[in-house]
Amino acid sequence: MICFSQIITKKVKDIDIKKITKSDAVADKMVSYEITLNSIAIAEALRNTIDNNDCRQTWGEVKVEFREVDSSGQLDWSLKPIKADFDQTYLFYSNPLNGVAHRSNSYYQDRMGVNEDNFIKKVNVRVPEQKVKNRRIVAVVTIEIQTAHKDNDFATYDRLRVKMGRNSFFYLEDIPVKNESTMITTDGRYIIDERTGSMIINGGNSDDSHRVWLYFTIKKKS
Repeated sequence: MICFSQIITKKVKDIDIKKITKSDAVADKMVSYEITLNSIAIAEALRNTIDNNDCRQTWGEVKVEFREVDSSGQLDWSLKPIKADFDQTYLFYSNPLNGVAHRSNSYYQDRMGVNEDNFIKKVNVRVPEQKVKNRRIVAVVTIEIQTAHKDNDFATYDRLRVKMGRNSFFYLEDIPVKNESTMITTDGRYIIDERTGSMIINGGNSDDSHRVWLYFTIKKKS
């Protein structure tokens, strides 16, 4: 014989299980985002007043990781990043040792700002929707770039470097699309060994440094 109290207990348990399952499903809903490096644009050397379109060769890498921040907005670097689709990390990669450079835009002569129809590379990731709404997911973009400079039409190129890797942080937000940009400056030091890419840290001219702009689009895909 089943008493009335046993029936009530069973119903309550069923309701609780349904509530928990529904709550977990909402909390665990995943959404897809796409970050795009649309373009790289380079200005002439700081001491130059005329853009002759020479200084547009670019090497190096731009990487993206997706990381979680705590309620105070602090990153815990000891935690592993969220894996992007197909484990992709590079938004840009060009090896200075293979002799083939990416030809970036001119900051002065080409259309500036983000043109979403143009892109260098895209990376997609799936993340918990609730964490996006709570501003707990950021895209950490690491930039290590070299550019080439020459003083005049008859000079040879010197390869300039960024002194150290630069990180930019972009929140994933619950909006359809947003545009971001960041600027770095090469430090005027140059590379002379074509085989090894080794740097002469006491060579170069700080006046030869270039400002480099990078333009991104972040889209919520689903």
